[in-house]
Amino acid sequence: MVPVIDSGATVLTEMPSSEAGIRIGDIIFFKLEEHETNIVHRVIAIASDTQGSFYTTKGDNNLKEDPFVVRFDDINGVVIGIIY
Repeated sequence: MVPVIDSGATVLTEMPSSEAGIRIGDIIFFKLEEHETNIVHRVIAIASDTQGSFYTTKGDNNLKEDPFVVRFDDINGVVIGIIY
């Protein structure tokens, strides 16, 4: 997430009470079953399918969007602050 969040920075997060608390442009902290590490990326689109709402994400320094979707249950929080 460079240049917004540098390596080694600490992020402060808050868990929204519902899907409505997540908006395009938010930076979210999430972990997917198929990934071993936590991911912090920006929400670039919100859509829904037969399983419900999902979020398309992208790292600010990445050229392409992530090749997976994030569900509300995958999210551990929305970044509300950064400590350098």
